[in-house]
Amino acid sequence: MEAAKRPRIATAADAEEIARLLHAFNLEYDTPTPGEEVLAGRCSELIEAGETAVVLGAEPHVGVAVVRYRRSLWTESPTALDAYLEELYVVPGRRGEGIGKALLALAV
Repeated sequence: MEAAKRPRIATAADAEEIARLLHAFNLEYDTPTPGEEVLAGRCSELIEAGETAVVLGAEPHVGVAVVRYRRSLWTESPTALDAYLEELYVVPGRRGEGIGKALLALAV
C-alpha cells in the first residue's frame, strides 16, 4: 500500500480531523452528536491522557478507528489494560477498498 494510503496512528494534533469523521459517522446513522468542536476537544484530551488511540486511514482521511483503554478486570496491576474497539468508520464512497481492514490491522 502506498504511503498516502496507509493508515497511521493519530496524535492530539489530529483531533479536528478525527472529530470530522466521527461527526459524519453519527450523522450517517442518525445518532446524536455533540458536534465537531466538542468531539475534537474530547479526542485531544483522551489521546493526550493515553486513554484512547486513534488510527486514521488514507489521505485525505476517509476512515477512522478508535480504541479505548481501561484497566483490566483480571488483575490489580494499574498497567494491565484492556483495549476496546469503540468506533470503526469509513466514508461511504470509499468502502470496499480495504481501508477498514487496514485500520483494524493497525489498531490491533
